[in-house]
Amino acid sequence: FGYGFQTVERYGANGLDAPGAFGWGGAYGSLYRVDPAAGITMVLMIQLMPNETDVREKFQTLVYQALESDE
Repeated sequence: FGYGFQTVERYGANGLDAPGAFGWGGAYGSLYRVDPAAGITMVLMIQLMPNETDVREKFQTLVYQALESDE
C-alpha cells in the first residue's frame, strides 16, 4: 500500500495481476486497477452495503478473459 493505492510485487499475490499493477478498492465495492504489463485500466463503480459479494473478483477475471479471447 502506498499513497492511495495498492501495488503488486509478485505474480499471483493478488489474483491475476502482474507485478507492477496497482489500484484500490473502495469500502462499498468500487475498484480501479492499472496493469501496465497488460496495458489496461479497469474501473468498476458500484455502491453495495453490506459489501458481501465477489463481483470485484469476477469483474477482474472477466476483463482478463476478454483480453485472452481477443488475441
